[in-house]
Amino acid sequence: MNVLITGSSGFLGKYLVQELNKSGVVINLVDKNDNPELISDKFKNINIVEHGDYSEILAGMNVVVHLANLAHVDSHVDEEIYLSNNCIATLNFARQAASQGVEKFIYISTANIYRFYNEEYKRINLDLNVDAQTKSKAQAEQELLALAGAANMQVIILRPPLIYGNNVKGNLRKLASIVKRRFPLPLKGVKNVRSFVYAGNVASLIRFLIESDSSDTGVFTLADCEISTAELVSNISMSIESNCFTFFFPHQLISLVLRCLGKLSLADALFESFVVPEDIRLKHMGWQASITSKEGFENSFKEFK
Repeated sequence: MNVLITGSSGFLGKYLVQELNKSGVVINLVDKNDNPELISDKFKNINIVEHGDYSEILAGMNVVVHLANLAHVDSHVDEEIYLSNNCIATLNFARQAASQGVEKFIYISTANIYRFYNEEYKRINLDLNVDAQTKSKAQAEQELLALAGAANMQVIILRPPLIYGNNVKGNLRKLASIVKRRFPLPLKGVKNVRSFVYAGNVASLIRFLIESDSSDTGVFTLADCEISTAELVSNISMSIESNCFTFFFPHQLISLVLRCLGKLSLADALFESFVVPEDIRLKHMGWQASITSKEGFENSFKEFK
């Protein structure tokens, strides 16, 4: 079986390459960045863009795992750039994959799309004021599912929440750096609940779906823990053996100050709850996370010890 991975040198891509090296599949790698660790006859330095021709690299592939995308929301990035990178370029790539006879197309989306839904996760409304990256991913999902209905190609969409792991980026990395310095944090008693998932478990699920005989197109959600911000700080502290001091402070006041400073996503990440729905289909299919969240956190923050 030939598997093509885009974004192969990225955060999740490295975990997936490591996971698939344990299997018998032939891995073909694509990334816009040169990576000395991946240089081989199976690595192509290519950027997936709107109007590119990718028939050559897609020829002979059985499965495509599309990880390449524009991530980590920046308010200074125009919405059209997110749409171009995450939706239009993805759809162009998927259409060419279908025309080349690719049997299975796996797309990594985001659990933030559930912010478009009502409380029963039954209705989606793309007109809501949600960040441009999430909106572009939601549009890509709709286009891909429509393509699956028109083409003879299985489309699988994964919606992970915040992914943690070695070399994690964004707010989680900043938080780990603060914990390492033992800087006092006013986060004691924060009682929000948020879903997280370890990158190794995401890679394990992707491998499972690649090897699965199921031909169903659909959307899957996964998470391996639901914890508060206070518990997150505690988990990081234990993982890096750092005694980070936390204290009580009015969380509503901190949130208000952050929002006034334009740090809306940070305020939400620290104090708001965001739990993804449990996907029992994965259990019925026979998959379960092989790495506990405790092991995941220990593996994720070794570099901070």
